[in-house]
Amino acid sequence: MIQGWLGLPADGSSPYPTILHTHGGPEAVAMDSFYPLAQAWIDHGFAFLTVNYHGSTTFGNEFRESICSLPGDG
Repeated sequence: MIQGWLGLPADGSSPYPTILHTHGGPEAVAMDSFYPLAQAWIDHGFAFLTVNYHGSTTFGNEFRESICSLPGDG
């Protein structure tokens, strides 16, 4: 399981073209806060998805280090 946020435009109907945002890192994290770039895409009719993939910080050492060696193996 990974954490993520999905922002959808107020107008239009699905399916929406989607921007998948991956933060820098792996030692970084996406936070639940105002992100102007996401808002700009959403305001122009795009869905915006950002995720905290394995290796992201703030989820404990096991999650952070799970990107090492064989990512996706387990």
